Amino acid sequence: MKNSSKTAIRLILIFILIVSAGISIFKITKPAELTVSEIIINGNSRVSSGEIIKRAGFIAGVTSMFFAESDSIQKIKENRWIESVKITKEYPGKVIIIIEENEPFCILKGIDNIHYYMNKHGKRLGPLDVKQGLDFPIIFSDGILNSDLIDQAIKILNLSKSSSILNWKEISELTVSPESGIKLITVDRRLIEFGSGNITNKWYKVEKIITHARTKNLSEDYINISSENLGVVNFNI
Repeated sequence: MKNSSKTAIRLILIFILIVSAGISIFKITKPAELTVSEIIINGNSRVSSGEIIKRAGFIAGVTSMFFAESDSIQKIKENRWIESVKITKEYPGKVIIIIEENEPFCILKGIDNIHYYMNKHGKRLGPLDVKQGLDFPIIFSDGILNSDLIDQAIKILNLSKSSSILNWKEISELTVSPESGIKLITVDRRLIEFGSGNITNKWYKVEKIITHARTKNLSEDYINISSENLGVVNFNI
């Protein structure tokens, strides 16, 4: 019995020594470069660096450099103003976050009567804010938020971006309606009715009509291209 007790005591002491040694080794081998000590953020202007750090869950001096980039990126992108995120780790202890923000492309007046910014892909961003600017084409949803018609309106605006005939800066507003489709009003109050569907073909026809009018020294105040086979134009003579 005495030998068994001595053996048990020896085993307990060995176990305690091993555990203690393990703790000591961990404490000794936890260098500073394994924690986040410096966070550099580039590319953000609309979203504060503080919010980005909070969304990523970083705490300098506490967060380990072994964090999962994919999780942090997903949390940061929950802010609608952020389009893409790239995170790079640089030892010792440096984390670089590169942000690409969404740019406002137009303003949408939704069924809730609140104005929202939208990007060029039709993604709804934040509500209207004087600090973000107001000089954008406005899409009026006519009380019904028809996503297909809004997508077509966004397509018109994207086509106008590269047009020298009817440019994005010349467009004041677009109204979308299930009954009449899409109507465009320019800054100088010209009206163009697109109807719905085949937007690209209709856009190029509108460009041809305007180009032809300019060669004749005419100025159009109304174009109806809602029918693909027939266009109606009123000129200022």
